[in-house]
Formats: sequence, C-alpha cells, structure tokens
Amino acid sequence: MRVLILGLQQDWIWTDKRIGMTTSEIRYVNEVEACCQRFMTIPGMGGISTAVVAAVGAGETYDRVNDWFG
Repeated sequence: MRVLILGLQQDWIWTDKRIGMTTSEIRYVNEVEACCQRFMTIPGMGGISTAVVAAVGAGETYDRVNDWFG
C-alpha cells in the first residue's frame, strides 16, 4: 500500500509541475501574440484569449463571426 501511495504522490508532483510549465507557456503566448493581446481587451476574455487564437487563428479566413462556429 505504501508503494502505491508513494507512486500517487510522485504523479501528483509531476502533474503539478506540468501544470506550472503549461501555465507559463500560455502566459508567454498571451504576451507575445498580437491576436491574444487584442482579445484580452474584450471584457471577460482574460486567459481564454490563447484558446480562441489557437482555435481560430487571427480570423483572416472568416468573413463573419458565425463562420467560426458554423
């Protein structure tokens, strides 16, 4: 049982470190990408701006907002 718990603890520590690294990567992208910076100016967008930019890019390929979800 002790080995199982120690293994789970190691998994927890690794997952916590990975979350920290991913958070740092997302913050970096938010800081350097102009598209993310523009999305951040929209009230309520906050950190999801990176996800929006990752999903739809800068939006050049879309004529209307409805085309994003089409």
